[in-house]
Amino acid sequence: MMQNKNSHLFSRLQRLGSQVFSRILIIYSVIIVFVIILLLLFIGRFLISEYIHQALEANEQTLDQIEAYFESRDQMLTSNLLRLYYNNELVESIAFALQNDLEEYWDYRLNQYYNSSSFVPSSIDSFVNTIYFSDMEIDAISLTSLETDHSFMYVFNHYNWNQMNMVDEMVTIPKVENGVTISKPIHEGVASKSIGMITAYYSLERLYNSIGFMDERQIGGVQVYSLENELLFNSIDELHGVTLPTGLSNNEQQTWSYNGETYYLNHRADPNIGVIYVGIIPETEIEGISSTYWIIAMMTILVSITVVLAGYFVLRKYARRMREIERSMLLVQDGDFNIRIDVSDGDKDELATISNSFNQMVEALRMYIQRSYVLDIKKQQAEMRALQSQINPHFLYNTLEAIRMKAVIEKSKTTANMIYHLANTLRYSLSEKQEVQLREELEHLRQYLKIMSYRFPKRLMIDYDVDESLLSIYVLRFILQPIAENYMIHGLRTDSDDNHFWIRIQRKSDFIMITLKDNGKGIETGRLSEINRMLELDHGEDLSTGSIGLLNIHQRIQLQYGSHYGMRIKSVEDIGTIVKLKIPIEKMK
Repeated sequence: MMQNKNSHLFSRLQRLGSQVFSRILIIYSVIIVFVIILLLLFIGRFLISEYIHQALEANEQTLDQIEAYFESRDQMLTSNLLRLYYNNELVESIAFALQNDLEEYWDYRLNQYYNSSSFVPSSIDSFVNTIYFSDMEIDAISLTSLETDHSFMYVFNHYNWNQMNMVDEMVTIPKVENGVTISKPIHEGVASKSIGMITAYYSLERLYNSIGFMDERQIGGVQVYSLENELLFNSIDELHGVTLPTGLSNNEQQTWSYNGETYYLNHRADPNIGVIYVGIIPETEIEGISSTYWIIAMMTILVSITVVLAGYFVLRKYARRMREIERSMLLVQDGDFNIRIDVSDGDKDELATISNSFNQMVEALRMYIQRSYVLDIKKQQAEMRALQSQINPHFLYNTLEAIRMKAVIEKSKTTANMIYHLANTLRYSLSEKQEVQLREELEHLRQYLKIMSYRFPKRLMIDYDVDESLLSIYVLRFILQPIAENYMIHGLRTDSDDNHFWIRIQRKSDFIMITLKDNGKGIETGRLSEINRMLELDHGEDLSTGSIGLLNIHQRIQLQYGSHYGMRIKSVEDIGTIVKLKIPIEKMK
């Protein structure tokens, strides 16, 4: 049962595929849907690019803020260091502290205090407190010697400091997590030699509050690296401990994939501070991208359905007209020549042209069949008239043969020859062929003219000019002898001995020209005009008025070969007559 359903479905699909308009609909739908999908994808990519561009611009603003934050911290720390170098006593105190033991430093401090005339202490403590009060964003400050392992740590905000995790305390500059640091070298007075480093520590919480990372509307985040690609700051938890690509040109944007998710990166480097800022935007946080995908998918489905349905309804009318043309052709194939395709006045397209041409073709075919039927009738009538004139051809032929033998016995040679030629003429008439070779038709004419030569001895001269290569071509029967007979009856001068009859057969470009000429009495002008008028009449009408005559020959040739062929007659009274027969070569057997 299932197999029958599958075969039925397959046959229906085959029929659908074999229909021209079904294939046009499929091709049209595929092309249009493909173009629309490309257009929607282009629009979608444009919209997504816009969303990404807007998100990157928003992230650029975040980078501007964090860069401004770091620059302001760096400028504050730098300006405080510059004020340090204006106080030689303070520089010497800091240098001594970094280069000596703590006990020696305290002794140095006591001596410095006793010898100083100022009540303002010049010590590391006063210097660090000055820095803190000028930038209270600082949570802690460390001074570290580059020559010894001496260091001084000052914590101002113990809560924030406790939130920071010391990563490595053994290095020259301590490293922390959950916080950022800015370090500057300390020089020994105006000398270029660095004796230590000052490092300011800033809590991430302060940075978050300053930049606004805790705001739910904030898109993406930021990572800050040192020029040595060391991560200093990270605002995205899922990328904690993940190093991003930083080897990019300044202000360059990049797409980066991690754990199956796509990120869009902004890159900015600040060599003055010695940091690299990387803006990070997860694709999932960009509003509009996912909705754009859904909109494109839905629009693709809706537009595809609309295009296919529109194409179906537009082509259905043409398909119906095409099926009507196909049905009409099948009816004509079955022999129904009365079928016609209805064409409305509003139809001016190619199918209307095909329908009109089909109707004209069927009508012409119907007329051709009718004319062919008339031709067969005319042939039968011609043969019937010839046979009727013979009375009983077989009996007459046998009788003539007996008479000829009797004439031979009685030594009447002329009579015997005349009977012989007449018998051959009768035998040709007995043939049922509609077309014969030209040599047979020409031989029939010779037999008839032989008889006439015996009847009018020494009064009739006959000349033949025949192209021998044309003798094997087929022509209609009884097209030459009736013309000669017409001359013998109406044109021969029986009282003259210079009667002349010419037969000439020539090949023209694509037809045969048979010319029969005499120097007889000619045809009266009025009668010739009447004959030519009748030759121009429609060959479907009955033009013959007696036995096989000139008009009958012309009618048969035109019915067989077309109106471009047939008979032409020229005659001058008392001068002679010329009859020309034009027959095509390409339509011969």
